[in-house]
Amino acid sequence: KQLLAAKVLEDIASGVILLDHTGIILWVNPAFTVFTGYSPEDVVKKRNFLRRVGVSDELLLEIVRSCDLNNEWRGEFWSHKKNGQPFLIGLTVSALRVEENGVNKYVVIFRDITVKERVRKKQQELMEQESRVKRLVSLAALSAGVAHEINQPLNAIKLLADGSLYWYKKGVRHDQEKIIDVLEKISEQASRIDDIVKHVRSFASLGERDLVPCSLNEAVKNALKLLGSQLSSHGVSLTTELSENLPLVAGTPRRLEEVVINLLVNAMQALDSKGSPDKEIVCATWQQEDKVILETSDNASGIKEDVLEHLFEPFFTTKPRDGMGLGLSLVQSIVESYGGRVAAFNNLSGGATFRVELPVTEASKGVLKDESFASG
Repeated sequence: KQLLAAKVLEDIASGVILLDHTGIILWVNPAFTVFTGYSPEDVVKKRNFLRRVGVSDELLLEIVRSCDLNNEWRGEFWSHKKNGQPFLIGLTVSALRVEENGVNKYVVIFRDITVKERVRKKQQELMEQESRVKRLVSLAALSAGVAHEINQPLNAIKLLADGSLYWYKKGVRHDQEKIIDVLEKISEQASRIDDIVKHVRSFASLGERDLVPCSLNEAVKNALKLLGSQLSSHGVSLTTELSENLPLVAGTPRRLEEVVINLLVNAMQALDSKGSPDKEIVCATWQQEDKVILETSDNASGIKEDVLEHLFEPFFTTKPRDGMGLGLSLVQSIVESYGGRVAAFNNLSGGATFRVELPVTEASKGVLKDESFASG
């Protein structure tokens, strides 16, 4: 059995190191030399070798403590080969309980995972690129709405400035109080534009990663600040039915606004395709047990049965002139990343409804339990 074990350690494809309790290398297998370029003569019983290749005293102490408690330590760290080339090591350290003197020895099994790490980073970069593409889809949906929102204060500024210039050219001299009043109104409208620009910049940023308690009602209200004028210009009558005291959900504010914006734009485009003068969207929120529900309903033509099963697939669209078919896919990816679900169905009275379900935060669950106990 001992000979078989020794043969396995000799022939195993992973690098194997035997350490004493002080961190000195007692033995290495041939794969160690293949991975690192160091021969057994370079490392066996050489003091401070581990420090030279990147193993700090803190890491060594962490490994020993973990092995004492759990008989094992797993991790990874950057080291370098004999030729100076850096490489990432993934390793497992196991304690060998030795009878004599009660002193442990340690077996280290490691592999070069540099390529795996590069692939992981490449996948991360591709995911970030996909996120940027999807963000552009949301920004495209916003663009017309933002133009409408900015045009309103711009027109007000122009009217105030042109009015003052007109009377000045006519020789009418306003008193200082009147001039200050006009300037204050111009400043107020400029501040409105500044708020819109800041909101769009925040919406476009990729900085939001950590989940925080969010109000779904606030997400609806903020989305309407950017889309309200666009909906009106398309002749859409919007009704909001937002439940009061709605529990918070775990998410990020701008991503939740993306969900609302994409659902509203989708409904608006469906209504435009129908061509009816009577265009209506209802946006509602309420609580259902430990979930918060968001629904957007329209009175368009509904969704064909063969379309329903593909509705949330990337690049699937029935409106090629209105986008790339990523809006609803983005909605699904955001909602599911928050532990929720999204579904679509046709209304009995015509049109379609999109339903988003999101779990309430743990803190909100506690409040709900307290209220339930109090009412009982």
